[in-house]
Amino acid sequence: MTKKLLFLLVFFTYSIQGREFNFEELYQHSLKNHPQGKILKSKVKEIEFAIKKLKSSYYPELSAVVGGERRQAAQDSSIDTNRFVAEVRVKYNLFRFNKSADEIKALKKILDKESLDFNWWQENLYREMKIHYTVAQSLNEKLQILNKELGTNSFLKKSVQKRRKSGLIGKSDILDIELRRNQLLTSINDLNEELDHSMDKLRKLTFIEHSDTIKIEGVLPHHHYNLQFDQLLEKAKKNNIHIKRSKYLKESQLSELNKMNKNYLPEVNLSGRYGRMRIDEQYVNSTNQNEGLIGVYVNIPLFSGGSKRSTRQIYEEKYQQRLQEAKLHENNESIELTHKFELLEKVHRKVDLLEDSLKRGQSYFKNVMSEYKRGVKNSLDLVSSRDRLVNLNMNLIEAKTKYIITLLNIEELTGEKLKEKL
Repeated sequence: MTKKLLFLLVFFTYSIQGREFNFEELYQHSLKNHPQGKILKSKVKEIEFAIKKLKSSYYPELSAVVGGERRQAAQDSSIDTNRFVAEVRVKYNLFRFNKSADEIKALKKILDKESLDFNWWQENLYREMKIHYTVAQSLNEKLQILNKELGTNSFLKKSVQKRRKSGLIGKSDILDIELRRNQLLTSINDLNEELDHSMDKLRKLTFIEHSDTIKIEGVLPHHHYNLQFDQLLEKAKKNNIHIKRSKYLKESQLSELNKMNKNYLPEVNLSGRYGRMRIDEQYVNSTNQNEGLIGVYVNIPLFSGGSKRSTRQIYEEKYQQRLQEAKLHENNESIELTHKFELLEKVHRKVDLLEDSLKRGQSYFKNVMSEYKRGVKNSLDLVSSRDRLVNLNMNLIEAKTKYIITLLNIEELTGEKLKEKL
């Protein structure tokens, strides 16, 4: 095999296998490459440029007119004139009753909102990844338990077969153990399918390819937190993404309303021009003389046919809409936080109970196994005690998963990472 062919084979194999990420590598890759992050960052820049454009209205407008003209009259040849035109013009707004400032204020609140969205996306991406990763961890733990249980089931079958040979039990006891093995294999198959689906969700969320793999490491933790609802509620009112968004939009709309109220106030402008003006704009009847003009002008709107009032009312209604949206979000998030806080306490109690039950279940199975060997318990008792132990383990994993996800939901609602109780 030539070196070139070997290189192509290795490259092709690597391309099929794709990349491998642990959780932190996956998060950093997503921050750098995800289109949604780039879109949000671009929106921030867009508003920054819009603010710069508005600020340019504080500076004078300077323009030049350059060209050539010919004047001709069919009945009077003395009017025939060729003229070179070269003129500088300047316009400068002296006073607009802070209308430009109101426009900039409105855009700055939108900029705050867009910056908030970008920063929140980065933080929430981590939380969403953690939720999907936690689900994958739980499925992986369940698979490990069931795969290990296949070995335990074989051990149980051997124990039952010994009693079968002694004539102490019938064939149905053996069939029961074999049926249990098939049920375990079916459950393993279903869990593998769920894990594949969970991995695909994580791939879509983090913008990686299907050929890329994600390392599932560690086991589900069970941390304890000392949480006070009143403190969480205050944090939510201050940091919740929906409440903060509505606040910025409300303040932006208020600036827009202030600007609109000033739209029909007078404006003071400075205008000037100097040079060789166009023939139809000359002040002196001369073809060779430079001319100039400078003046301060007050532009006073007198009548708009009701447009002023209607426009103001439109913006007032928009402001009221933003005001009501802010109230709605504050109420909704408060209710959702209350629900999650109560759910967390219930799930936490369930985890504690299941951890205690699992210890008792392990002890119960050992006792049943011992009693089975002495002939006190039958094979149905043996299988039942083992199934109960497996179910307790599975339920504990599900409860831990729900506990972690609920904590992450509370972090999202409050906008802050919760501190573990040490």
